[in-house]
Amino acid sequence: MITLSQVMQAICHKLTHLMPEVPIQSNDIEEGFDRPSLFVEFVDVKTATSIGNQRERNIEVTIFYFPSDRYEYEIELLEKQETLEEAFRNPFVITESFYVFPDEVDSIVTDGVLQTSFSIYLLERADQDSGAGSEMMEHLKVKVRKEG
Repeated sequence: MITLSQVMQAICHKLTHLMPEVPIQSNDIEEGFDRPSLFVEFVDVKTATSIGNQRERNIEVTIFYFPSDRYEYEIELLEKQETLEEAFRNPFVITESFYVFPDEVDSIVTDGVLQTSFSIYLLERADQDSGAGSEMMEHLKVKVRKEG
């Protein structure tokens, strides 16, 4: 099963690759932070059980970008908005065999901070990791009957 931690790590890895010069804050942003910096938040996570014992999860992600200067930031924010929107409009890897396809990327600037948001939808079999309830097939015997 894909964990929330794995999703967060994948997003942060992608951000680190996109903007290696910009640190990602992991502490509460209200306690103070360096500029420029990024902060990733799961705004809303909904988990449900679907047909066939599948786990369905919708994760609303918001990436906050705090520009270098609190007062002169317009061009910097436009450039970062373009980078983030382009990066998260395409599928990206969570694990080696699990990709997600973000839904509609939205951006807004509030109080001089760029907020880029998108949602991720996950649907997995609840027993996906363990293979519980199924046997591995080692040999397949096929009998072919010729008619006529």
